[in-house]
Amino acid sequence: MAAAKYPLPAFLKGRCTEQAYRRWLSRKARTHVKRDRGRENSSATIEEYKLAIHEAVGKSRGKDEYTGEDLDWQLISEYNNEESKKGRRVYKKKFARLPTVDHVGDGTGPANFVIWGWRTNDCKNDLSRQEFIEFCRAVLVHCESILITQRMPTPSNWYEDFFHGVTLDLWRKAIPPEMTRAEAEFLLKNLGCEAGARVLDIPCGNGRLSFELAQRGYRVTGVDLAEEFIDEARASIQSIVIDPPATAGGTDISALLDFVLGDMRRVEGQGVYDAAYCFGNSFGFMEYTDMEKFLSGVARALKPNKRFIIETGMAAESVLPDFEEQSCHEIGDIVMTIKERYNAEESCVDSEYIFERNGKTESRKAKHWIYTAAEIQRMLEHAGFEVLNCYGSLELEPYKLGLRELYIIGQTR
Repeated sequence: MAAAKYPLPAFLKGRCTEQAYRRWLSRKARTHVKRDRGRENSSATIEEYKLAIHEAVGKSRGKDEYTGEDLDWQLISEYNNEESKKGRRVYKKKFARLPTVDHVGDGTGPANFVIWGWRTNDCKNDLSRQEFIEFCRAVLVHCESILITQRMPTPSNWYEDFFHGVTLDLWRKAIPPEMTRAEAEFLLKNLGCEAGARVLDIPCGNGRLSFELAQRGYRVTGVDLAEEFIDEARASIQSIVIDPPATAGGTDISALLDFVLGDMRRVEGQGVYDAAYCFGNSFGFMEYTDMEKFLSGVARALKPNKRFIIETGMAAESVLPDFEEQSCHEIGDIVMTIKERYNAEESCVDSEYIFERNGKTESRKAKHWIYTAAEIQRMLEHAGFEVLNCYGSLELEPYKLGLRELYIIGQTR
C-alpha cells in the first residue's frame, strides 16, 4: 500500500531502490514533524508531511532547488551517523549532494517543502528562503567585483589619482604626533647637518615632518604630487605659532618652509640641498625605471658628501614573510579593508583599498613594487650614493628578516 501511495519517481529509477526511497521519505517526515511540533504546530502529521515531501521530490526532478545540480540519490541509503561522528568533516564532505528537505516557511503553517543537497543545507542553515537568496546574491556581487578587479590591472601611474579625499583623511589620522616627533629626532641625528641647512622632504604629504624640522631651524622644501596636501601644508604655515628654539634664531617659519606641487620623477635643482629624505612608505610607488629617475634626481639635487635617508615598510624582507591577502583596519571614523595580491612575475603588490565612512564606500587601487634591501642599496649606488647604514628601527636596530621597517642611509659621493 505504501509503495503504491508513494511510488519511486520514474527519474529516480536506477539511482535508488523503492525500499531506500520509502525509508528516506518516512525518516524525513518524522524528523520535520517532531521539529515543527516543537514550534507549536500541533496540526503537523507524519502522513501529511510524507505526501508533501514526496510531491516536492517529484517537482525537483532529482535536482537541488537552489543550485540546480543533480543530487546523488544513491547516498540516501549509505549515510551512517556513527561513521559521521568518527570522520567528521572528511566523511560529511562525501555527502555534499545527499538529498535532504527544506521547509518553505517557518514550519508553523501548511506542509510545504523543497529538495536540496546537504551542502546547500549547511550554507543556508537557519536563514529563510528569501534571506538565503539575498545572501547568495550578495556573494555573487562581491565575487564579481573581485573578478573585475583581477581582470583590470592597476595602472603604473595609479598614484596620480589615488591621493585625495578619504585617503588623505585616513593618512592624517593614521600617524600620531608622537610618531612624527620620533621620526624627526631620527632624521636630526642621522642627516648629518646643522640648523640652517637646506633639506628636501620628498614626498612630503601635508608637511608633518617638514614642520618638525623647521621648528628646529632647518630650511625645508617639501615636494608632493597631492595638490590637496600641498594646499594644506601652505595654509598651515600661517596658522602655526612657533616658540623658536635658540638654533632657529627667532626666524619666522614662513621663511624656513617652501611647499612645491611636483613629481618625484622630476626633482629640480643641482647641488642645492644639504640633506634629503623619503619617508611615509613612498619608496616603491613607481616601477624600476621611474625609481631610478627619482634617485638620480635626488643625488643631483644634493651637494657632494650629503645624506639621503629612505624609510619603507614595503621591502621584500618586511612584507613577504607575513603577507596577508586581506586585512581590515579601523582608524577614527574610517574602516579600511585592504585586499592584496602579490604578483611574483613583476615583484609587486596589487592592492584594492575599500574605505567606509558614514555609510559611504569608496574604492581605490594601488600598486607597490617590492624590492629587497640589497636591491635598494644597489639602486642607490647606481644613482651615485654610497650606502652608510641599514637599520630596522628608529632605535638603530640592525635590519633583519621580518622587521616591519627599513631605514637606509646613503651619502652622495
